[in-house]
Amino acid sequence: MEIIHDFANTGIRKKGDADNFLLTNGLGGYASLSGENISKFQGVYFTEGSECYKVIENLVIDGKVTALKNKFTSVERTRGDAGEFFFMPKNTNAFAYELSRPKKITILLDCRKQLDFRRWGRNFKIYHRDDMLLAKYSKKTHRNEDRSHGREEYEIYIAIFPDRHDYEKIAKWEKKEYAFDKKRNDESELYVYNALRINASKLVFGFGKTEAKAVESAKEALKLQKFNAPPNASVKFILNSEINTAYLCAQQSLHKLFADAEGKSGILAGLPWFNQFWSRDELISAGALISLKEYELAKGILMKYLKMIQDDGRLPNRDPPTKISNADSIGWLFKRFYDLLVVLYRKNKLKKFFDATEMHLIKHGLEKAVHGIIKNYSKGELVVSKNQETWCDTKACGREGARIEIQAMQLNMYHLLGWICRLLRDKSGLRYAEHKEKSLAADVRKKFWNGHYLNDGENDRTIRPNVFLANYIYPELLSDSEWKNCFDNVLPRLFTGFGLSSIDMQDTRFKPMHTGVSDESYHNGDSWYWMNNIAAVCMYRVGQFKFGKYIHGILKGSTNDILWLGVPGCASEISSAMKQEAFGCWNQAWSDSTYVEMVEEMF
Repeated sequence: MEIIHDFANTGIRKKGDADNFLLTNGLGGYASLSGENISKFQGVYFTEGSECYKVIENLVIDGKVTALKNKFTSVERTRGDAGEFFFMPKNTNAFAYELSRPKKITILLDCRKQLDFRRWGRNFKIYHRDDMLLAKYSKKTHRNEDRSHGREEYEIYIAIFPDRHDYEKIAKWEKKEYAFDKKRNDESELYVYNALRINASKLVFGFGKTEAKAVESAKEALKLQKFNAPPNASVKFILNSEINTAYLCAQQSLHKLFADAEGKSGILAGLPWFNQFWSRDELISAGALISLKEYELAKGILMKYLKMIQDDGRLPNRDPPTKISNADSIGWLFKRFYDLLVVLYRKNKLKKFFDATEMHLIKHGLEKAVHGIIKNYSKGELVVSKNQETWCDTKACGREGARIEIQAMQLNMYHLLGWICRLLRDKSGLRYAEHKEKSLAADVRKKFWNGHYLNDGENDRTIRPNVFLANYIYPELLSDSEWKNCFDNVLPRLFTGFGLSSIDMQDTRFKPMHTGVSDESYHNGDSWYWMNNIAAVCMYRVGQFKFGKYIHGILKGSTNDILWLGVPGCASEISSAMKQEAFGCWNQAWSDSTYVEMVEEMF
């Protein structure tokens, strides 16, 4: 089949296999459909309250998908002898589907909470009222899965407005097998509900936990004069058309992850299953907003998390919080504050975006974080963390103790504190910050720099790409020649051709292929697109010609992923090390954002 990326009637095309797509509504809901769905996480979803609900499994007409056109805010497909059009209105729990000519459309439903894969106690009712069709789904407990039986848990409603009312009810449960989930060693067989077949050319769906809300959402969508919206992306002309298109796709896909629900707003970590506000992911992703000069958006995210600093000096793992702690979100917060404040200062725009009160708030929050970390997580000068608290957060990774990127974050926090104290003329604060920065830098060099590369941990010489994070966050740690030496010594052990392995490929723990939901390979082999992009930025800054082969390989690999693998137009989470693939979340915020950063840096 043919994959096409069409921006303002210009675009690129290529033969490929991926006929999946991703649309979002700005509320946390999304739509992802293939000709034949390959994952149980595909379908159409909406959010209400703190829950995400699946409603539609798929919409099926006869014929094979032969072309997929990514229009950035809508999708067109060619299937059989008809053209298909898909659209999700912004800020509405609705979905629109149009055909170039009337066809018999099979509507497959799979109503449930997103992670509720129980098979029993599922009931549908299909009925007609006025000019619409309605589906009511109720989930009740069942003796096969619960001690109670027949207790109602929740209801979901779907309102359907067709342009023609020529339909028949099918009302039949069908078994589905999902190839992508099977490949991930995840549960891959479920039952969906073949609800009805309708002869129409246009369907507008509305969703809700009550019939009234479902009808209201559908009617809101019907008010639209045109089912389309302008892409939210900056047009910049780059010589390579694939890079230019991928750059636009990455911007649009990052903005697809912006959501506003329950009074909370921000960037979702990734779809389909990281559909919450994860502090680490959101703060890393704010880097693209700064690169794109979306300063107010970046500021809003940073000020939100500034208010969430805990007494121990850290940030919660997620908003709303989880029980799991993390060691690096606080470092990313002040890395991004540093990026934003410095660029505004250099442009003589600092006072335009931050008044004196806000600057003192940032200083107070930074001091709270610094003192809290020293009190609760220090071993001498070094900062320590437990297993699963860094970004390498799987049990199989085992990164407890003092880790290189965490030291770089603490050094950047001291450096930023000194910068702000100098700006606010706090001489005693400046002396303290400079002393702490100098002491920690000396200790890190002594305990991590082995003369060839930076150790991953205080007593751990494992080669991992975290040395690039250290450079990205605190480049002052080593001289330019030392950084070049460091990269020279780790790259042959990490470079896969399109990216970096997450561990030395000669290490006995190395897993060449992605192991799926067991996560054994996540940080022991899998290549992370966000880390690859960061590494390319670092290499470009340290020696763009010296490391040109690696930079080009990463740029080509990440571009290929966005345009032609996984979900065309979206940056994937991970790949196997030995073969480039699209695994993990289909649209990962930090993969989108760091691609934007990489292109901004190079072009």
